[in-house]
Amino acid sequence: MLCNALNEWRIRGNVDHVALVRVEQLFPFPSRDIGDILSVHPDAELMWCQEEPRNQGGFSYAFEQFVEITGKIALRFVGRPPMAAAAGGSIDRHEKEQAEIVAKAFEGVQ
Repeated sequence: MLCNALNEWRIRGNVDHVALVRVEQLFPFPSRDIGDILSVHPDAELMWCQEEPRNQGGFSYAFEQFVEITGKIALRFVGRPPMAAAAGGSIDRHEKEQAEIVAKAFEGVQ
């Protein structure tokens, strides 16, 4: 699971200045909860990490919600590029892509 992999990377690298927030429900979108979190971290760089390709999963919807919450375009996507299929076809490819997503999420952070 991507959230676990991101958290393991954060812990292993002692990256204490990164907060991970897991959005488990897209509708109704938890705008108030996310707004509360963002008020504590007003200058945070926001990114949406997902296992699904960019044209699948929750990114498009979440992007619109974050624009409404923040009043600006503030959400960066980290995940697989757009694909016709939800999966790459092999476990080896999936694991390689997963590792690339996690590494990209923490690029320039440490």
